[in-house]
Amino acid sequence: MIQERLRKQDILLATVRVHKVSPSDILQALEKSKPENFNIIDAWTYQDLYDVLKQLVVEKVVVKSQVQEEQTQENLNQSIFYINDENQYRETIKCRRVEENLLVRYFNDNPLTILQPKIKEYKIVDEGTFTPNYVSYKIELSEFDCIVWRRFECFYWLQEQLTLIYPDCLIPPLPAKTFIRKFRPNHLSKRSRMLEQFLSAILSNQLLRSSELVEGFLLTNDDVKYQQLVLASQALKKPVKISEFLNTSGEFQIEYNHFDNQYFIDMNNYLTHTNDVYKDLTNSSRVMVDSMNDFTQKVGFMIGNVTRMKEQTVEFNKKTRIGNLFMLEQVYSFLERYLTDWNQSLIGLSKVVNENFYEFFRFQRDMQNRCHELIKQRNNTQSQFLKENQDLLKKKYKYYSSEPIEKWQLSTELDRVKIQANKELAIQLMFPQQTQQVKDLQQRYAFINKQAYEQITEYFDNKTVVYSTRLAQMSKMKKVHAQEQAQIIDDISQSIQKILQLREGKYDDVQQEWIDIFNQDILISNIIQ
Repeated sequence: MIQERLRKQDILLATVRVHKVSPSDILQALEKSKPENFNIIDAWTYQDLYDVLKQLVVEKVVVKSQVQEEQTQENLNQSIFYINDENQYRETIKCRRVEENLLVRYFNDNPLTILQPKIKEYKIVDEGTFTPNYVSYKIELSEFDCIVWRRFECFYWLQEQLTLIYPDCLIPPLPAKTFIRKFRPNHLSKRSRMLEQFLSAILSNQLLRSSELVEGFLLTNDDVKYQQLVLASQALKKPVKISEFLNTSGEFQIEYNHFDNQYFIDMNNYLTHTNDVYKDLTNSSRVMVDSMNDFTQKVGFMIGNVTRMKEQTVEFNKKTRIGNLFMLEQVYSFLERYLTDWNQSLIGLSKVVNENFYEFFRFQRDMQNRCHELIKQRNNTQSQFLKENQDLLKKKYKYYSSEPIEKWQLSTELDRVKIQANKELAIQLMFPQQTQQVKDLQQRYAFINKQAYEQITEYFDNKTVVYSTRLAQMSKMKKVHAQEQAQIIDDISQSIQKILQLREGKYDDVQQEWIDIFNQDILISNIIQ
């Protein structure tokens, strides 16, 4: 609906700016064609609005020369109007079309689904004395019932290839290579979760998941075919022209308008400010994880000490029947169970904080840095286009007013007297080679402008889904864990109450075994021995 509305907005603006039809004439023609709700843009289909405006242009445009007449007729015959100046531009350009792969078809059939590859297992591969060991990660994609093993170098290969063929996309970050902690379990576990985020971000990107490289990386479990894919990727080249880019539709709609500059200024400021917050969140969550791990370790020491107390009590009870400490033995058992459950809860909470806060915030901070870089690319391209366009216009106006027509480098067969008499036409036709270069740069700016907007908005939309999904999962886990913990605490509480009842001689609901032990006769033979 938004795209449809933009197209209708474009033909309205083009009718006013390009074809010089007054707003009052447009409103009058629209009211004549559709008396009810004629002034509400959503009340019109694109085709109905196009037909009315096309007829109005035919009636109102005054053709001043044969060239202008041919140009006007060409515009009228196009399927859309488009605006072409420094402030607004839109055009559809053909590009290389790729067939929809299994991932794209899956998302088309399940648009609300989130594909989340899982890496639950890894292995250290030893290939011999003269070959360094490496780590291979097991990637599971349950929706496709597929399991593949990929070493860490393969992830870097995928990132590099996607950066090459999609230079204006948000390619997610990867954890840095390291040689010190390379095979430590904690490090490999943390790296596995970061690799999961990397793959999930790729699958959430509409353009990236259409790549055959992504499909092959995730769904090719035949090592020979995978190596063939890697070998074939060596022939890939960075696209230079828009027509060399890839997507599933075979065309790109490129554009910029006067609203874009403010959007990118505001977005850049937002990213700057929130990146500072993400940095603080990352540091705070890391400190929290370290503190929780330290606290968990201290609780573990407490469990060890309570266990030793219980063992000493058990040994004492085995050796003597006088002053038996049976009840204290049970209390130590309950305390041991309580602390063990508490310790497990702390370990689980530390893991949740580590995965869903520290590692997640760090990944999102890196993604926002890439948004910064994309906006910077867009701004640099815009500045280059505006500068070269202004320089060329100044040159054209200077040559028109002070240089003979022979120096205009005209390549048209039109009557030069008519061209010289028509300033607007002369400016349009002179220096065709430089004009085409500026046109190419304009298209490049329009392309990266549209790409940056779509990539960033898609990223934030996906981030909303990821945040919501993680919070929902955390809430569900917390609810289940709270129920389990409440049951354990309730069991311990009831058992302690029974111990107290037993001490007071109240035997209701107390285990018979405990009663027998508590009331066991003390034999004289045991005493004198």
